[in-house]
Amino acid sequence: MTEHTHPDTVLPKETVRVGCCAHREVAADAGFYVRYREIVWSLTAGLFLLVGYVGERLGLSHEGAVGLYLVTYVLGGWDLTVDLVRSVRQRRFVFNVDLLMLLAAIGAAILGNWAEGAFLLFLFALSHGLEHLASDRARHAIRALADLTPDVALVLRNGREVEVPISELALGETVLVKPGERIPVDGTVSAGRSAVDQAPITGESVPVEKTVGSPVFAGTVNGDGALEIANERAVGDRTLDRVVRLVEEAQTQKAPTERFADRFSAIFVPFVLVADLLLIVVPPLLGLMSWSDSFYRGMVMLVGACPCALALGTPSAVLAGIAQAARHGVLVKGGAHLENLGNVRAVAFDKTGTLTVGQPSVTDVVPIDGTEEELLSVAAAVERRSSHPLAEAVVCRAAGLPILEAGELQNVPGKGLRATIGGETAEVGSLRLFESPPPRVVDAVVRLSGRSVIV
Repeated sequence: MTEHTHPDTVLPKETVRVGCCAHREVAADAGFYVRYREIVWSLTAGLFLLVGYVGERLGLSHEGAVGLYLVTYVLGGWDLTVDLVRSVRQRRFVFNVDLLMLLAAIGAAILGNWAEGAFLLFLFALSHGLEHLASDRARHAIRALADLTPDVALVLRNGREVEVPISELALGETVLVKPGERIPVDGTVSAGRSAVDQAPITGESVPVEKTVGSPVFAGTVNGDGALEIANERAVGDRTLDRVVRLVEEAQTQKAPTERFADRFSAIFVPFVLVADLLLIVVPPLLGLMSWSDSFYRGMVMLVGACPCALALGTPSAVLAGIAQAARHGVLVKGGAHLENLGNVRAVAFDKTGTLTVGQPSVTDVVPIDGTEEELLSVAAAVERRSSHPLAEAVVCRAAGLPILEAGELQNVPGKGLRATIGGETAEVGSLRLFESPPPRVVDAVVRLSGRSVIV
């Protein structure tokens, strides 16, 4: 078996900057420990912190409690320390809240406040773990979008059906898409008729009828009819590929609050370190206090100056919001736009003239002869075996009515269904299914214009 990739949509597995720390992206199929290692370490650090804190109050020796706190220091501060050392070695060191947090924890230990220092590192490690988890989920959501398109396509070459990798398709080639398959290309229908579910691309809740000359998009799902499609866009230039790139760009765009936090940290951290150094050195030189008292006050200031909530809260919230929106088919191009949603007080929709909930439902039943119940019973008997969204709506509307038995079901591609009920033929579908529909039927369809009509 040969694996085929989408060269322009697959994202590189590389080290990226997320928030304050470097983070290596984790594959979606990685094991539990690999995916959740940071969370596991931070929670384990919190457990040792809790045991040490409670143990001290239940009679545990100070040395025993410090030993437990040391484990928290190692687990909670390992990634932070490794990242800082790496940044120095690679000559990309910057003053940020990471350095301030590490120095504050060390200062707390020097003061003998091991529990406070351990709590700082536990909180920082847990926040980073959750932030990186949200970042990975956002990237996996992007890959899920890219995976909507198949890796291979069925191409008509010299009258034969040939399966070829999607990356080897040439512009202008004819692709055959069978009922129920995902469409692999952006192009125009050259033969056939069907209803296509375009929800992944356009958000339309009802499948759209496609005939010769209709445009189709990669990643959408073909309905009951077979389609021949002329390929018009190369891989990487398809609509879905562009959507994936837009979502990827959204992950790199920082919200105003994030940019403010970065600017604030770049100024605040050096200021705190310089002020802390002066607080430690100047008073003893002036004879105002002893070196030990001065050092103690400097460490207290260092611990109290850590703005961890400012540095960690915004990136985590933005990444989680963008990932959740992408998972539901909503593209938010950057944290700035996500923040602006907080100021929205009214939304005006103008697309199909109606607001939908993404689930078709029957709004009107217009019997030409007989009653509504009889019409619904016949329609539901035929539609019960269909997976079309409109068929499900008919069956749902007919719930509670007598169930009729339909004979052999015949699919008329792009038009509807035909079955035998009680020795008579029942046809359910669009108006095109009928060669010469009665004028009263045509009039009823016209009155219901703007809605999807089943006859």
